[in-house]
Amino acid sequence: MPRKIFIHIGSPKTATTTLQSALIQKIPGSLVQKGVDKFIRERILSPNFHKPGVLEKTCDEFLAMASTPETEPLFVSAEGLMGPPVGRGKFFPRILSLHAMIQYYTGLGHEVHVLFVPRKPAKFLESWYVQMVSTGHYAGSFAHFIDTECNEPFSWSWVTNMLRQTSASVTVLPYEMLLQNRELFVEALNVFFQCDGLFSIDNFGLFYNKTISEESMKAMQIISQIKDKALVRKLELFVRDVVDGDRLDHNSGGNFKRPYIAGALLRRGIEAALEPADILFRDTDIPEEYRSYYA
Repeated sequence: MPRKIFIHIGSPKTATTTLQSALIQKIPGSLVQKGVDKFIRERILSPNFHKPGVLEKTCDEFLAMASTPETEPLFVSAEGLMGPPVGRGKFFPRILSLHAMIQYYTGLGHEVHVLFVPRKPAKFLESWYVQMVSTGHYAGSFAHFIDTECNEPFSWSWVTNMLRQTSASVTVLPYEMLLQNRELFVEALNVFFQCDGLFSIDNFGLFYNKTISEESMKAMQIISQIKDKALVRKLELFVRDVVDGDRLDHNSGGNFKRPYIAGALLRRGIEAALEPADILFRDTDIPEEYRSYYA
């Protein structure tokens, strides 16, 4: 039976966990990351996903995981559907699996609505790097992370263009909108999910994303302009008290085991890669006034 399917795909580091907690409280039968993470990693992101017969079976089983009646809308919030943010130098290289899933559902007659929450590229990469370090998945500097993991210019359009190629209705809400105007962001969420009162300002009262302190950024910028490697090493030691783990996350309670000092900062011009709002939000279901928050 055709039904409405609302899919929130993140991106990561945009208060996704906070949104999911509120969603599962109001609609317990929803599919959120914690409950479907293993299925997504092992089945949807599997290299076998696109093989004939596998895609159809996997997508059907994914819907069957929800406990809501088929006569009611299905709410999904899982940033894992986008796949890992970086891989082999590419951004969200597994997004094709999400594309195929959406096309399968719309082909069956389901009415699919997709919510995507992007964040300014430099801040996203910074926050993702800090998470990788704090969870023990990465031990290099921020500059090394950019040089080795990000081999192409950062672009959210890679994601939005893939979404636009599906038959789904696409809504893009900038994360900066939540930071600057929570009331408007919550209102936009309720409009997307077509459910008045589903979210409230109180749901987003306490949350933070770890970031690199401004002092650390300044120190790394100074170091990045110096060519003498011996001098760079001396300066790194000198500014260790500035860029150590205790100050990496803006007093959010983190305390990493050792400092992670970047020898260069965003030398590929990530900050300059901010896409104009008219490119990012083209052909998406978002009022013009929302777009200014990303600019």
